[in-house]
Amino acid sequence: EIAPNSGSTGAAETLLLGQSFGVELAYSKFDISSCGGGGNSRSLDFESTVASGSVLNLLKSIDESLASASMQGRVVVDESELTFEGLMLGGARSVQVSSGVGVKTDDLRVKVVSSGALEADFGLTLDFEDGGELAFDVLGVALDAEGGKYSLNARGETSSRWSSPLNLPWLHLSGGSIEVNTTSDSTWDQVPIEMKMRSRFVGSELEADAYVSIRNGEVSISTAVSDVSLLNIIGTVSSMNDVGESVSEIFADAEADEVVLSTSTSKSYVALTFDSLRYGDGAMKDFLGWFPPSKMVMKVTPDMNVLNLAGRNAGLVFGGSGGAYLHEGVNDGFLEVLNYDVHLDFLTATTRYERVATTALWRPVVGEEKLLNLTGTAKNLVGDVGGEWTSPFGLDWLTLGSVGVEFEMREEGLGSWRISSCEFKAAGKASIGSNGESYDAIVWGRGEGDNHDHIIMNIWLKYEGQSLAELANSLHGDDTDFLSELSILSGDGYWNLEYATYAGHREGVTAYFKVGIQGGGNFDSALGLSNYPHDLASRSLDGGLRVWGGVAEAWISTGKYDVYGSIVNAKKARVGLGSEGVMRWTVESYIKFANNMRLEVELSGQAQGTATSVLLSGPVAGDWVDGFGVKGLRLEDSVVNVGLGEARSIDVTTNLKLGGVTLPLAGNVSVLHGEVSDDLSLEGYWEGMGGVYEAGKAISFSELVEWWNSRAAGDTNVQTKGLGDWSLYSSHFQLSPRAHVFEGASVPAGMALKTSLLCWGLPCTFTGFTSGDYDSLDLAFTLKSISGLEDEIKSILVRDVLPSPLVNLTELTNDQAQTLGTWMDLASPMFVLTSASVTGFSFSHLSSGVLPTLDLGFSFYGAARSLSVPVRPPFTSGLGQVLSAPLSFLSPSLFTVPSCLRTSDCFTPGPGYCDDVCTPGLGDYYGECPSEYGMCYARDTLCGDCFAKCVDFQCVPVPKGESPEDDDYD
Repeated sequence: EIAPNSGSTGAAETLLLGQSFGVELAYSKFDISSCGGGGNSRSLDFESTVASGSVLNLLKSIDESLASASMQGRVVVDESELTFEGLMLGGARSVQVSSGVGVKTDDLRVKVVSSGALEADFGLTLDFEDGGELAFDVLGVALDAEGGKYSLNARGETSSRWSSPLNLPWLHLSGGSIEVNTTSDSTWDQVPIEMKMRSRFVGSELEADAYVSIRNGEVSISTAVSDVSLLNIIGTVSSMNDVGESVSEIFADAEADEVVLSTSTSKSYVALTFDSLRYGDGAMKDFLGWFPPSKMVMKVTPDMNVLNLAGRNAGLVFGGSGGAYLHEGVNDGFLEVLNYDVHLDFLTATTRYERVATTALWRPVVGEEKLLNLTGTAKNLVGDVGGEWTSPFGLDWLTLGSVGVEFEMREEGLGSWRISSCEFKAAGKASIGSNGESYDAIVWGRGEGDNHDHIIMNIWLKYEGQSLAELANSLHGDDTDFLSELSILSGDGYWNLEYATYAGHREGVTAYFKVGIQGGGNFDSALGLSNYPHDLASRSLDGGLRVWGGVAEAWISTGKYDVYGSIVNAKKARVGLGSEGVMRWTVESYIKFANNMRLEVELSGQAQGTATSVLLSGPVAGDWVDGFGVKGLRLEDSVVNVGLGEARSIDVTTNLKLGGVTLPLAGNVSVLHGEVSDDLSLEGYWEGMGGVYEAGKAISFSELVEWWNSRAAGDTNVQTKGLGDWSLYSSHFQLSPRAHVFEGASVPAGMALKTSLLCWGLPCTFTGFTSGDYDSLDLAFTLKSISGLEDEIKSILVRDVLPSPLVNLTELTNDQAQTLGTWMDLASPMFVLTSASVTGFSFSHLSSGVLPTLDLGFSFYGAARSLSVPVRPPFTSGLGQVLSAPLSFLSPSLFTVPSCLRTSDCFTPGPGYCDDVCTPGLGDYYGECPSEYGMCYARDTLCGDCFAKCVDFQCVPVPKGESPEDDDYD
């Protein structure tokens, strides 16, 4: 429809291409062809401006200045479809988006079809302040927008290259796509432009996709690379071949699955975001500490003067039920980290400054949490609880101002960290007393326990009241009138109150004061029971109050004084009283017994306030060494009991460990007319297993030796090799500081013992004692029964020593029996053991190589004899083995009988041999028997007839053909 020009003929002012088409051209030039004909196609060429409609909106969405520009084009009607296509005239148009970016459009072509689709293609060039230029061929589609506006979504491609974008010399961008979204009422400085390009890092083989964005006049670039070394990427970004020793030290072994590099025209640095960091045990781990971020951001300036790292994470918990480790997703614990930033600023290439900023929840007590803003390093964080804190730590009588908190962290291997210390301090007010008086308070506290997640704090309170009961009531909340017999004495400055949530450190509130005592009360009675001097009790004493778990207790504390003369000496005594009326004693003491024995003991006990006596008990500090004058003696688990008041007493229990057996010892001192003696003796009995050894149930002789070897004194040890498992039983041990009677015998001060044991298979007793040290421990053996030993010796004599006629007397001739009878009583038993003992059996002898001796007394056919035999290891041998060789060797002196009777040849002569030797005139005849020398010749002993005539039955061997007169006669 061509609207006529009003007032003229044959001309048109506007061309309206249908209401639905929405395009109105202002008149300029129309050239109508095929108009009005009968054909199917008609066209209209034009050169005009656009007056209104969708095309005008499209032009405005690209550039507002296009609204008044001339367009040249054609309208084509083909059957039912109408097409509009026009090219803007007047050349390229430029607009400055910001100080850093310019936008230029040219060759704009617009096309509209009757279906309503509207397209535009044009050239789009971006000019950057750094001299870079990117030219795109853009094709866009316009869509209806709200309020009669059109929006244009345009996409395009470029083959341009942008070198050193934003003055980053290490980066080149090339080839990519662009996307523009604009509306008909927007300008280019409001239009977001997004580009995807290809990035290449100068000096390396790294390539990746890059994203360029222009929004609100700011240009941003980001690109991502995978599996890279942090040190390499930092060197690339900073354009430095040598990034400095401090940077190298930290990032030498650090890698990341992905690194995103980003910067913009408003930033003076490049941000590097690392995903999935990997690093060893070097400086990187030391720096990050317990902040292992899921992502980490690094800021790098081109000259590397400033390098900043930031990481974020949450759900890290220290302390509490989970221990002081890191736990993601846990919402309970002593310190819960909500978020954090970790920064590392490099002032130069060799110096750095670390800092951490974090927000955390601090839960100092159950049911209470405070938000903390902390700063510092991975190993040290400092912050505060802002504002006033009422009823802190559950103490409703206390109000604190701003509380400063400091945490120290330490690593415990395998990436786990603990809180190594927690300290806090503040000033506040305490409401104490029946009228709620307010007193100044200063608080200093710390964390305790394995995880430092239990609170212990000191509250310095400027309390000016005098009623301990009133103070206790304020702290406790219950009636504490039972403490009215104590008063707080005036003091200067602040009193000290302690508060603890830690059961191992006086849980609850503990206060310390100077107190006075009202006479006739429980405390006065307790001091009297403790033998505390009354004149001292009238003075002021250290005292205090403890409130915990619904319980209140007060105490008084003394200095040094003698409990029992010079025997029990208190270094410090404390007497406490609770609401239940029970008095509790704690006495740090040293107890001196005779022989300079001194024991450090902390005694404790309790009794009702009206009691007339109390028993205190406590362990000896450490092992009891060198007791009773025995150097090297070590007693364990010693306990002292002291009775005070009407039941005066001192007794001691302790343990002596031998092998796998613990031998209990006990004793007490005498109390005569109320006077306590210092003469302490200890005794112990051990029954054992009747000579049978079983480890842990009996004491062996070897274990006794090992115990002696373990002494502190002495330079030599007894070799335990060859010592058998002789088992001790029915043992009696005694320790005494003075000479005493033991088992009916007088022994010196020290240790004495008597035990039964099986030695060489025989029941024995062993008695020993010391006088000064272990080296003096001697052993005296007594055989309980020698009947078994007598039988064993008889067996050895019959089997290995005596000739048969001396065992079986019926084998003797009359002459032999008559001769033997002159010095033996053949009517008496052959062998009777009259005594047996072991001498020289001491540890000192054994350690120096001196052997013990077995001494035997016996009679042989009525003749008294004795034998001393050294006993050699192994001591596991039976006495048969011990005695067999000595009895055989010493038989001539032990059993005085003719050697003829001990020589089997005397009774086994060859046939006719005696006739040759004893018959005069024969070749072997040696003369009369006995000879003129008063003895028989050797061969004469073979003759039974001359045997009985030998003088003293001593047969001397003489070689044949020789006589006793020869010089070489032996």
